[in-house]
Amino acid sequence: MRFLASSIERMGCQTVVLAPERSRVPAAFRRICSDDSLHEILIASMQRMRGGAYVYDGAISRSELTDDGRHRQRIDTYSWHLLTLNRSGIVCGCARMRLHEDEVSFADLGVRNVPLAQSPEWSVRLRRAVESELAEARRKRLWYAEVGGWAINSDRRGTVDALGTVLAVYALAELLGGALMIGTATKRHNSAPILRRIGARPLVFDEVEFPSYYDPAYGCEMEILRFDSANPRPAYMSWLAEIRERMAGVPVICPSQTVSRAVPEGFSVATSSSRLRAPAPATTAELSMRQASAG
Repeated sequence: MRFLASSIERMGCQTVVLAPERSRVPAAFRRICSDDSLHEILIASMQRMRGGAYVYDGAISRSELTDDGRHRQRIDTYSWHLLTLNRSGIVCGCARMRLHEDEVSFADLGVRNVPLAQSPEWSVRLRRAVESELAEARRKRLWYAEVGGWAINSDRRGTVDALGTVLAVYALAELLGGALMIGTATKRHNSAPILRRIGARPLVFDEVEFPSYYDPAYGCEMEILRFDSANPRPAYMSWLAEIRERMAGVPVICPSQTVSRAVPEGFSVATSSSRLRAPAPATTAELSMRQASAG
């Protein structure tokens, strides 16, 4: 089933993965580049795109951005990032995944800060539900991952980009070894329904679903959802297999302190414009970057 991937390719989109520092890139990835400058450029571009999208939606104010328009979050440093680039090499979509080791606890997770965690009715249930998920991940020898940072440019909403990004998150988790995932999703722009459609499910404790809640930090209704990277809805299994195969060949950009397996050819840094030159549509599996001259 090649419809989704071919549709994204026709739009000239390119997927790039950013690895966090001190992580190990699995051998399943075939194109790995260790480059601090390029990694920083892409992180900055992603944060600017995300900041612009969130301000446009009214989720945050401009005062929450840096002077150069970036929506910086500490978790970005420790996370894997999935970026979508347009034909001009500009980041137009992103998602984030933070992998946790076995010893992680509820107190270490971002979900501890959601309004339900402060609710007398739901706080204890939330902690116990998450602790149950953590125990399941340990038992199955899977990563436990926080997913978030979802953003897409307004001109690409209503396209296959959103669907492709969610499936790519599933595929990335599988290539990293499999994961149980948790995240919050807004009901704005049907984000939560899209995630549910593909396989995300509400967090449950004692057979009771956690309700949606209003988050004043983002000014909208949110849901807590859980994902199993190996179990999207059956209708999407073949799509996931296709995207996982393609994801193994996308560029993985690493900081120099990341343990990588190899450095592919064809990478250089566009430091002056802070943008990537995406490949021509006929060769979208390849990413070309150029080094701008100093000064």
